[in-house]
Amino acid sequence: MIRCLIVDDEPLAREILEQYVADTPGMQLLHSCSGAMQAIQAVREHKPDVLFLDIQMPRLSGVDLVKMLPDPPLIVFTTAYPDYAVEGFNLQAADYLLKPISFERFLKTVHRLETMLQKTPERLLLRADKKIWSVPYPDVLCVEAGGDYMVVHCTDKRILVNERMKHFEETLPAALFVRVHKSWIINKAYLAYIEGNTISLTDGKSVPIGKTYRGEVEEKLL
Repeated sequence: MIRCLIVDDEPLAREILEQYVADTPGMQLLHSCSGAMQAIQAVREHKPDVLFLDIQMPRLSGVDLVKMLPDPPLIVFTTAYPDYAVEGFNLQAADYLLKPISFERFLKTVHRLETMLQKTPERLLLRADKKIWSVPYPDVLCVEAGGDYMVVHCTDKRILVNERMKHFEETLPAALFVRVHKSWIINKAYLAYIEGNTISLTDGKSVPIGKTYRGEVEEKLL
């Protein structure tokens, strides 16, 4: 599933892309924004795989927006002005869509994105005990904040690492993992059942659901 955001100050342009995303299997629209400032917050909140971004917008252009993002997702620039293409590709954009955008051209972009996203690492690299552990995502049950260390619970071992929870929240793919508490991230594949404010994993582990994460749990797990 390719998780995307749309940013365009023109309502009709947003509606067209929203419909294209809805009509394309494997695409998920997380949010649609009318301006760059909204987009900055949306990127932080939703952590999309792809940003469909208009270049010419009031106050802050799409190009300037990308320069402000510390770790931008894949960028697909959209614009009615072909002269902006060179500037867009200088920022290593994944693609450039010239308005009016046809559905056929949009699908070509989706295929390109699928190829690029398949190159995303499928393993979690952990530095611990003077070693670098390579753990496939399916082998990670959950991540727990334990005092000064993070505990990565795997199917066959526990690895203690000196990292922050934010690191794992940003590194682990949102399609597979969800943060359910300020101290816990779980692999959705190991969910057994939810009872009240507690998640039971298939290995028997009980994980609390934080109040501020209840909405995300209901959205992604129920």
